[in-house]
Amino acid sequence: MHRPGVVVLAVTGELDVASAPLLRTHIRFALARQPALLILDLAGLRFCDAAGLSVFAMARNAAARDGASLAFAAVPRQVTRLLKMTGMSQVLDVYPSVAAASTRMPGPGDTPAVSAG
Repeated sequence: MHRPGVVVLAVTGELDVASAPLLRTHIRFALARQPALLILDLAGLRFCDAAGLSVFAMARNAAARDGASLAFAAVPRQVTRLLKMTGMSQVLDVYPSVAAASTRMPGPGDTPAVSAG
């Protein structure tokens, strides 16, 4: 799937203290391309800990700062549970698939949500 203004990052394996810095770098690189929408495809994610949640928060804040929308696609059940337990499910846009997330292209005047703090 290719849509102008959309960047998809596929996150696979384990997202923990060892791999989190690499994902942070990829997110920064993707946002430097100035997409309208950045999608994190989590279909291949097998494990996520607090370091991974920190990357998700950083991605949300960086996307908002850069004027991009951020969507999470195909979030595995165990990660969905973690997002709900931490309250992050209330502030992240989660979709069942990359295709569903890609329909979330921002329109004119649509601005991403920004949290205080």
